[in-house]
Formats: sequence, structure tokens, C-alpha cells
Amino acid sequence: MKKETKLWLDYAKDDLKSLKVMWRAHRYGPTAFYCQQAVEKVIKAIIVEKQNLVPRKSHDLKRLLEDSGIKKFPEKWLKLAGRFSNGC
Repeated sequence: MKKETKLWLDYAKDDLKSLKVMWRAHRYGPTAFYCQQAVEKVIKAIIVEKQNLVPRKSHDLKRLLEDSGIKKFPEKWLKLAGRFSNGC
């Protein structure tokens, strides 16, 4: 695993910890925010590891998924990622 990949995954783990705290406190807006952030960082880790690219500076999950090179995402997941990125 590349050093930068590990950094992205560590950042994602921190976001998961934060979302768990927010969930337990019934703070659902911040929970959703940290969930999106964790997913974004995992996708960026995939881009670094599998595509050997620097991830774009974007929060758009749909575009990041496209950048990841993973071809087997169901269309409904891509639509959901687009909705998540555009504020539902």
C-alpha cells in the first residue's frame, strides 16, 4: 500500500469516529456530513492506489467514482452518489 493511500484511509477512519460520536448524540446533519467525507476519502485512496493519480480537489462523489476506474458500480449507486454530492 502506498503511503498516500494509507493517509487517505487514516483520514477516513477519523471521519468514521466523528460520525459515530455525532450519531450517538442524535446530530444527524453532522453524521451525514462525516459519512460523505469518509466515503470521499476512501474513493480518493482507491484513486491513489489503483490509478496512481493525485485525486481531484472535489467533493463530488460521482466524479470521484468515475476517476477511480472502478467499472462495476450499479447505476443506482452512481445516481445516489450524485444526489449525495448535490445536497440530496
